[in-house]
Amino acid sequence: MNHKINQIILAHSNNLSSKSISEYLKGSGVKTYILDEQDYTDFTFLLEDLSPCVFMIDNELYKAFKGLFNRQLEAYGHMKKIILYTQEVDDSLISWDVKIKIPFKMDELAKTLNDLMNK
Repeated sequence: MNHKINQIILAHSNNLSSKSISEYLKGSGVKTYILDEQDYTDFTFLLEDLSPCVFMIDNELYKAFKGLFNRQLEAYGHMKKIILYTQEVDDSLISWDVKIKIPFKMDELAKTLNDLMNK
């Protein structure tokens, strides 16, 4: 069965990168909600309302707010979790479904998302 991603939540420390990823995925029919800094303390309502298939975060932002993100991601366990990284990823607390090394090609991101949903 071929599952298609319809909604992701993206948390990225670089606003331009967030918008670029969002615009690219929009062309593939994927809605992207970009978390703002004020959302970091409590975004569980977004997880419940949007029911995203995927939560994607960059490693620098994750390291800066690890406690906040861990607590909320653990409470909402049925979505896939992707981390974007430039250096080593700390996966001692969160089990990442996919780790994507930066820089990456956007078409590879779309393929990775589709492959992830069809595992």
